[in-house]
Amino acid sequence: MSHQGVEPLMLDVSQAHEFKLACRRAGLTNADIKRMCEGDALKRLISVIRGESEVVVKSVKKVADLDSFTGTIDYSFSLEQMVDVGEYDWRHPALNAGNFPISGSGIQTVVFELISFEHPISTEDAKKEVTARGLKLGRIEHLLLFGAKYPQQQTKSDIVALGSEYEVEGEVCCAMLSHSSEERDLSVVCCLRYLFNSGTRILAIH
Repeated sequence: MSHQGVEPLMLDVSQAHEFKLACRRAGLTNADIKRMCEGDALKRLISVIRGESEVVVKSVKKVADLDSFTGTIDYSFSLEQMVDVGEYDWRHPALNAGNFPISGSGIQTVVFELISFEHPISTEDAKKEVTARGLKLGRIEHLLLFGAKYPQQQTKSDIVALGSEYEVEGEVCCAMLSHSSEERDLSVVCCLRYLFNSGTRILAIH
């Protein structure tokens, strides 16, 4: 039986093609269409289109490029001790207390954020993005704590701390948690000519 005053469905080839194009414009996948055809999902959708029902929108916040973690820094530890706790497989010789001094006192609880970018972005623009989110740039002590507490994150992608820098031969360098094969490394990266993308995450703190 047809809907009031509506002709029965006669889906021809051109209409099927038109429907397929509309689904593509809406970004639907084959799985979406399958779910839409199951149960009464399509019936409820048509009810909205015909003005017989209303849609109640629930806002769900999802930030794909940001992950949160927590940790506690003990500032009685020296940089060497923080490195030892992390049990890294390799360490760049420039990663020392002279190039990366630690300033702080007591024991502090820190909330970390890892930020990644879908498109290549310069160091300065990455810094602006971090501050625009109301966050601070992670420093060397934050990076070492994070690497020690969440070693598995380092094997997923490189993690860089832009809050601690040292200059050598005109290059500004930052510390980075990197990996090669199954090894976890403490590296340095030349920040001024480095472009960050989804393969590198920026360490930020609240």
